Amino acid sequence: MPAFHGIVHLPKKATSLSIDFNNGTITQGKMTVTYSGGPIGTYLSADGGTNWEEVTSGVLHFFTVTGTDLRWRITARAGTATVTKVEIKQYH
Repeated sequence: MPAFHGIVHLPKKATSLSIDFNNGTITQGKMTVTYSGGPIGTYLSADGGTNWEEVTSGVLHFFTVTGTDLRWRITARAGTATVTKVEIKQYH
């Protein structure tokens, strides 16, 4: 299972490399983020980062724009957020 541990500071963002590439069309995914601090934005992309779709942590998301290259992104919206875990499940 893909995982990330680290710190995200405003106005920066953390973006993954490819989690799943050319392994079929990605139509859904669930991103669960454990963090403390300021509010964050959580996003998934099924097309290598061309289109980012905002997702709710822990909720299965169905992509508007499908693709074959799954990636995640987290942005700090205010202050500092400390991200301790990112899990990506139920994708494809």
